[in-house]
Amino acid sequence: MLVFGSILALKAVGGIVGVFVDHPLFMNIYSLLLVLALVAQIGTIYHRYKYQSDFHEKLSVAIPQAINETFNSVHGSKIDLNLAYALQSYQQTMECCGWTGLPGEYIGKEVPISCCNQNFTLSNSMETCSKLNIEYKAGCNSSRVVNFVKTGFNYSADVLIAVQIILVVSACCLARYLKAYQPVNTSD
Repeated sequence: MLVFGSILALKAVGGIVGVFVDHPLFMNIYSLLLVLALVAQIGTIYHRYKYQSDFHEKLSVAIPQAINETFNSVHGSKIDLNLAYALQSYQQTMECCGWTGLPGEYIGKEVPISCCNQNFTLSNSMETCSKLNIEYKAGCNSSRVVNFVKTGFNYSADVLIAVQIILVVSACCLARYLKAYQPVNTSD
């Protein structure tokens, strides 16, 4: 993030200086920074696609496993309250209950209170409510975050790349124009 922010800051400064100074060198620097940002964006999109299915598969294993270890455990002595709080928070934020929904992962007659849309804190993150009071029946595998990961290409990335390409071409054309532009000396 720091690298992307630095490239964007340099890109903005290069563009502003290039416009005000009317020198082709600054417009070429601006074009180079635009190309670097474009390459970084394409690399980020590539890695997103490369690891997108892997991420979803790992999430499909990790969340049900965390549910089993936390809310379905019978030993009760080594329950991680932070993990329980994280699960409760995720379910309440995404308005879902369990990974598959209609609390398939929860054994017994009780589910976490986040499924019933009740407030909780870290100290009471193991609180439960009756399955009869469930407010969120959808599974977390169909939540907004998971759907975003599963859907693939984000159209805003397409638009951003198209704008970057247009800016690179425009900056190169402007640099070429500035190089060809010869000011007329009228002080004879």
